[in-house]
Amino acid sequence: MVQSINRSGFIDTLKNTPPLLFFTPLCQTTTAKNKPLSPEVFARQDQDQDQDHGYHLSTRQAFTVSNSFAETTTVIDDYHGVKIADPYRWLEDPDAEEVKEFVQEQVCDTREKLRETITKLFDHRDMMRRLSEGNKYFYFHNTGLQGSRRPLCAEGEAEVLLDPNELSEDGTVSLNSYTLSVSEDAKYLAYGISKSGSDWVTIKVMRIDDKIVEADTLNWVKFTGINWTHDGKGFFYSRYPTPNVLICLVVLWLNVCMGLLDYGCSDKKEEFGWVINNSTPTSRSKPLRLRSLFSSRTRPMGSLPALNLPLQYPTARRDDSVIDDYHGVKIADPYRWLEDPDAEEVKEFVQEQVTLTESVLKTCDTREKLHEKITKLFDHPRYYVPFKRGNKYFYFHNTGLQAQDVLYVQDCLEGEPEVLLDPNGFSEDGTVSLNTLSISEDAKYLAYGLSTSGSDWITIKVMHVEDKIVEADTVNWVKFTSIGWTHDSKGFFYSRYPAPKEGENLDAGTETNANLYHELYHHFVGTDQSEDILCWRDSENPKHMFGAGVTDDGKYLLLYITENCDPVNKVYYCDMSAFSDGLEGFKGGKSLLPFIKLIDNFDAQYQHIANDDTEFTFLTNKDAPKYKVVRVDLKEPGSWIDVVPESGKDVLESACAVNGDKMIVSYLRDVKYVLQIRDLKTGSLLHQLPIDIGSVTGISARRKDSTVFIGFTSFLTPGIIYQCNLDTGVPDMKIFREITVPGFDRTEFQVNQVFVPSKDGTKIPMFIVAKKNIKLDGSHPCLLYAYGGFNISLTPSFSVSRTVLTRHLGAVFCIANIRGGGEYGEEWHKAGSLARKQSCFDDFISASEYLVTAGYTQPKKLCIEGGSNGGLLIGACINQRPDLFGCALAHVGVMDMLRFHKFTIGHAWTSDFGCSDKKEEFGWLIKYSPLHNVRRPWEQHPEQPSQYPSTMLLTADHDDRVVPLHSLKLLATMQHILCTSLKNSPQTNPIIGRIDCKAGHGAGRPTQKLIDQAADRYSFMAKMVGASWNE
Repeated sequence: MVQSINRSGFIDTLKNTPPLLFFTPLCQTTTAKNKPLSPEVFARQDQDQDQDHGYHLSTRQAFTVSNSFAETTTVIDDYHGVKIADPYRWLEDPDAEEVKEFVQEQVCDTREKLRETITKLFDHRDMMRRLSEGNKYFYFHNTGLQGSRRPLCAEGEAEVLLDPNELSEDGTVSLNSYTLSVSEDAKYLAYGISKSGSDWVTIKVMRIDDKIVEADTLNWVKFTGINWTHDGKGFFYSRYPTPNVLICLVVLWLNVCMGLLDYGCSDKKEEFGWVINNSTPTSRSKPLRLRSLFSSRTRPMGSLPALNLPLQYPTARRDDSVIDDYHGVKIADPYRWLEDPDAEEVKEFVQEQVTLTESVLKTCDTREKLHEKITKLFDHPRYYVPFKRGNKYFYFHNTGLQAQDVLYVQDCLEGEPEVLLDPNGFSEDGTVSLNTLSISEDAKYLAYGLSTSGSDWITIKVMHVEDKIVEADTVNWVKFTSIGWTHDSKGFFYSRYPAPKEGENLDAGTETNANLYHELYHHFVGTDQSEDILCWRDSENPKHMFGAGVTDDGKYLLLYITENCDPVNKVYYCDMSAFSDGLEGFKGGKSLLPFIKLIDNFDAQYQHIANDDTEFTFLTNKDAPKYKVVRVDLKEPGSWIDVVPESGKDVLESACAVNGDKMIVSYLRDVKYVLQIRDLKTGSLLHQLPIDIGSVTGISARRKDSTVFIGFTSFLTPGIIYQCNLDTGVPDMKIFREITVPGFDRTEFQVNQVFVPSKDGTKIPMFIVAKKNIKLDGSHPCLLYAYGGFNISLTPSFSVSRTVLTRHLGAVFCIANIRGGGEYGEEWHKAGSLARKQSCFDDFISASEYLVTAGYTQPKKLCIEGGSNGGLLIGACINQRPDLFGCALAHVGVMDMLRFHKFTIGHAWTSDFGCSDKKEEFGWLIKYSPLHNVRRPWEQHPEQPSQYPSTMLLTADHDDRVVPLHSLKLLATMQHILCTSLKNSPQTNPIIGRIDCKAGHGAGRPTQKLIDQAADRYSFMAKMVGASWNE
């Protein structure tokens, strides 16, 4: 019996900068004093008492009358209880067409007459004495109507030294008289040239004697003096970094701060009193037009955006009429319309988000390099654990960049392998994948399930192994199933849901309807699905799900019944040897199979290991949170004995019968695997199998065989398949196949495991992968991944994409084994579920804080990532601690915790989350639901203003596990609350969504899509945390 062959998963599943002081060799002198920075307000001040403190989009009327403009009555701000109207808020947008129209309409009819008079009066000589240096005198002069004054050098007869009027035809290039300096010996003139009156200047250098302009050109200079050294070899000046959003924010910050020093700020109640009365205390005596500069909310906060321009987010319609009542609490759901995947409006929203995201990704300069490197490293042969049926061996293999893994068959281990099934031939783009398969006991037939676009729905087909002919059998509407062959190879058991009613959505994978009324069927090879035998259903419990397996002796059919994702199940059995007419006798639907109830309650999990006639051996967590092996005789179902008792610390992960009277068991010890050979009858330990620190990816064994195949991986081991022979006295572990990645050198990296105290003191294991001899100076980009739910353990595994991150971007990669998972058994799982779900978030936040305090990274360089339940984790943590992270990647997350149970298989997750239909559980969910807890952090903590990290929500159009509506609704909510509902929002970090087409929850995704997505999300991460590429 093949145990746990795992082939699925994800691809591997700025502070404010002050002006800088520079010294440039050669030329400059600063004799002119620096003019203090003072904001100059030229905008019309219609109502000095109005300022914007609210965060609502203004609405306005169109121009209808010449020389008049519309007032808006909806823009009203609240200043410490005082209502202040700002009817002309719309005039703050200089790019708006109606503002331009307004400006044009202000042109006075007497303009030409005034122009003529003023021009006549302006035409007079203007001279200003400026300075003397060396034995020369310098001054500015204008003959009357010249565009700019000219500095003249006087030594006897005056002569022009520099004439700015020659620098442009319209006189808009001027000499900034406050950025001009002559060297002490009057050898050089350094001067700043400004265009169109901007504060930005370009400094040039002229040799005074011959008036030759040197090649020196100094750009991005602002607010500077020029100070020459007395030897005339060079000068000091101040500048900003090369322009990007950082410069804009720093300049904005400087203007705001200088303005606040002079005027005060209306955000503070006392200072609001000053400005509303147009006066300040004695040291602050200037009148102020409210919003004459910027409100304090335009200050940069949190991590700075890496984008050059602010994003133009699409505006999503809000339906404020959708309000739900949860036990007396009113909850709005304005984006309920995004739950309909077939609506044109939803498709338009998705397309707008796709366009927005692509515009951001185009600015990520590491995107192509990541794509190239990941593709190169991914292009290596991969093999998976072989398994035996009849006298044949089967295994999966990928040559490197094939979209889907290919199934091979060989007559013996030394024989020539042949392709049995190549899923790459089912579609041109590789989006049809192999979801499940089962080979009959005699290796005569292969039954396999095909999934389209990553959907959970599959279609089962049947192939004759010997001649590779595909039979006509087609089994539809199958989901969440195993395939169990009867030992006569006449047919197999499978599970399915009822077919959709006529008129319902038939695009399997995009529907959102709840999956109810699972049923167990048997299909006979060579017949139509309509003739299949209904073996079990339970109309009274529509949420129950069924799985079936045939025992190794072929005698019993075991029925496993679950109602959710809790590790608990019922177990029924049916003695098929007692059927006088075989299963054919049940054709026609006369009755269900006569199952006998062995376990009829949901208080523990049971997994069959082996049986000797009526004596069954199970792996269970019954009264054993870390699991144990037990035995029961069907003749005495009330008498159970322990074969392998529960360990005090280690978690018993799996057990498989092998070589007649033995079993191979795997334990998890502090998130590292331990393998043992034990006696099947007594449970006594026979051998420890040597294995490195890492993970067991699959164990292939049968009770009738003495050979076991074991798959292994670790952070620095791409993959090893061990072959273990149990016929010898001491098991012989040898390498059967080893996967190598060209260009990967494990000696470049180091792996550490630490145990981080969480908020309540619980020690949380965390693996840290980094370059060797890393300096803990807080300078490194860091990627932290976690899951924390459904009893699932995250163990070490090799990742091509994260290896590229570590090697070429200097990133530190970490996995936190937070509560909610299965790393320490069922108690660890329960400690992070239901009412205690917050423990997951606390653990993850504590792990993040550790990485900062230990010197691995700093908040602005820390990226967090998770998928599915881990996507929920990311959504909750950026809500609770937006200041702690620089970037967030949330894959296919459960984001609407009040409605998740209404869609597809969401009702099965209530075992981990709870359900909003219950009052107490609603109280748990509303506290952390990502969709319902988006807040503006600058309002929540004004004393330490911050913003959300740069965020990418990833989903897929055919994800029918966690349907896309979760990510879409959160995306619309975040963009509205943090961005589009505010003018000049402090949220400058991007909030975007990557929405994949023809893809699902993750499994079955073609290689190219895996590479594309990895390059996209990690180039986004690199740009947002400021990671630079290193070959």
